[in-house]
Order: sequence, then C-alpha cells, then structure tokens
Amino acid sequence: MVDEAHHVADDGQLASLLDTLRESAQFGVTATPWRGDRFDIRARFGEPSYTLGIEDGMRLGYLAEVQYRLYADNIDWDFVRGASEHRYTIKDLNARLFLPERDEALRQQLIAVWGRTAEPRAIVFCRTVKHAERLSHSLSQVPQWKGAQAVHAGLHKRERQMRLMRFRQGAVPILTAVDILNEGVDVPDVNRLGTAEIKR
Repeated sequence: MVDEAHHVADDGQLASLLDTLRESAQFGVTATPWRGDRFDIRARFGEPSYTLGIEDGMRLGYLAEVQYRLYADNIDWDFVRGASEHRYTIKDLNARLFLPERDEALRQQLIAVWGRTAEPRAIVFCRTVKHAERLSHSLSQVPQWKGAQAVHAGLHKRERQMRLMRFRQGAVPILTAVDILNEGVDVPDVNRLGTAEIKR
C-alpha cells in the first residue's frame, strides 16, 4: 500500500521501487491525486476503487467544515514585478517580501476567533523559514500565545519533533510551519489554520 500516492511520479525512486515489486499486489491511497507535472497516477494504480470529494466528505461529516477568510491588499503586483530589476514572479516576491500589514491582519483575526473557540489550537503556514520564525515571534507577543513556535526543515530533527510533541500536548498554542505539516501529520485537536502567503 502506498500512502500519499500522489508522490509517485512517472519515474523516480518510488516508481523504481514499485517496478522492482511489480509482482506484488499494489494500491495507492491519496486525498490529493493531482500532480503538478500532470502525470496521472491512474497509469500506475489503475482506476480508483473508491473516491470521495471534499464537498461530500464535509457533508457526510468525515472532514471538518471549513470557513475561509481572504485578506486582500492594494499592491499592484504586476507593476512590482515589471519594475523589479530581476522581474520576480509572484512566487519569488512571496519568498522575498514580508508584509507586516498582512501579518498583523492575520494576527488580529486569530485574536478575534481565539476567544470564541473551545480549546483553540492553530497552525499558520508560511512561505519561508525566515517568515515562519518572524511570525512565530510576533504571535508569541500576544499573552495567550507565549509559547508560539516555528517548525521547519532548518531545525534539527529532534528539535522539530520536540516542538510538535509540545504542540500535540497543548503546551504550544500556535505553530508557524514551512512545508512540514502540509500532509501526513495527524493533529486532531487543531481547529484553526491560516496561511501567510501572497496569493493571486
């Protein structure tokens, strides 16, 4: 069984391993079967034996109900990109710029919902390690979030595990994360998610 089967590409280590084990029965499980390189994982695993979309999953109670808040800015990103000496893309700009106003809006929204949420626990997804560290420091200035911490690949593995364990135990109220908690992590007590990235 291949969990997170969308990681299986047309070639690569997973594909090579599955080729080596081709005589064994194989099946894949994933909540996100779409790949950015457009490789169709059905070419590897065949037609799905069972599918359930996000809308039906929420309606049937398998997935949490989601409420979105979108924060907009008045920056003309096309102008910024055009005027940039390096002609940064929006993704590049997101990796290089911090918008204190956007982070403050996120912080204020978290404060607003924190008091209305039973046993609140939150994860905020950031684009870069530097931003995650900066935002966790900003959040930790709020009295009820004094233990806010960042988790990212720049930390030693043991330190990452310790921070995740403290979060699961409730000792850390908020985590800021970069590509660590996107998938394959089960923290059922989390009831608030945020993203601090520039979107178009």
